[in-house]
Amino acid sequence: MADVNVDFIGVGAQKSGTTWLFDMLSEHPQVSFGEEKELNFFSKRKFFLSKDTGNYEKGLDWYRSKIDYDDSKVNGEISVDYMLDEGCADRIKQHCPDDVKLFAVLRDPVERAHSHYHYSNQVFDIGADSEDCAFTYDEYLERSRYYHKLKSYFDTFE
Repeated sequence: MADVNVDFIGVGAQKSGTTWLFDMLSEHPQVSFGEEKELNFFSKRKFFLSKDTGNYEKGLDWYRSKIDYDDSKVNGEISVDYMLDEGCADRIKQHCPDDVKLFAVLRDPVERAHSHYHYSNQVFDIGADSEDCAFTYDEYLERSRYYHKLKSYFDTFE
């Protein structure tokens, strides 16, 4: 028996349209999300340019309280950090129903890296002034290496 009742989890890449998808699905009367996008429950990693870590240590009761479960709807969440933390696939497998649906939203890797760089420069004022600088920061490029990020999901849920 599963510890949590979710029908789907989105593990898509940052700056790939996950917020748009979340907003569109949120408007559907038969879809239910938790309180917010990116609950990051199954993640344990430290977030980029942040002091915060994932919420797994807060426990299953915390997660259950954040999922607005409605048995008459399809229930789920989208957290882009799930693609970055290699242990997420195992934690999702451990706590979710066997038939949980997983999906990843991806974007052209180069466009994703540029978009991520511009977003970071806007929000955090990282100080670089050339688009080419996006490719000097390993963090941007690493997040665009989808195969390595998704391999743990393919291996875990084969």
